[in-house]
Amino acid sequence: MTNFASRADLEQQLGKIRALDPGCRLVAFGDLGSHLVLAASHDHPWPQERLDDLCLQAAEGFAMLDQLDDANDFFVTLTSGSARLFLRASGGEQDALLIEGAQLSSVEPMVPQARLFLAAATEDA
Repeated sequence: MTNFASRADLEQQLGKIRALDPGCRLVAFGDLGSHLVLAASHDHPWPQERLDDLCLQAAEGFAMLDQLDDANDFFVTLTSGSARLFLRASGGEQDALLIEGAQLSSVEPMVPQARLFLAAATEDA
């Protein structure tokens, strides 16, 4: 799963990513295989079912990219009230970060830090 010592440590690291932009509402760490969010940092309580639905959206989006032979490790969805960034670990790992902000400019600058997080989470111990 991850190389973090505890769930609290994992959530603290997610909180550091979310703190990069005041418009960020959610940074969640999920497993694309099980469609489950394992830990999250958010600005208000999110029901687990809603978090897991975001993970399912990520898994479906990456499955479509894979069918297109698109090697991207991220994609973005936009709605009238939010921008969502889905970023997966490299190397065939099932780990992903799900980030939601008020607008694209809220989530886009988080990509480098999110990639570093995923690399640390999935590197061989």
